[in-house]
Amino acid sequence: MNSDKKAFLEHMAKARHTVAQWPQWKQNILRAAPMQLADQGLAAAQARADRK
Repeated sequence: MNSDKKAFLEHMAKARHTVAQWPQWKQNILRAAPMQLADQGLAAAQARADRK
């Protein structure tokens, strides 16, 4: 577990978020991660295309 994730989890614990709120932010994290990866892949592909 990286330090950012650990700090985030500690923050969430301190904030005492209810169990009811967990599905929403978990969903947000899971939705955001693939989008960031897709954006990076797209940028890399575009950079390769520009070099040709």
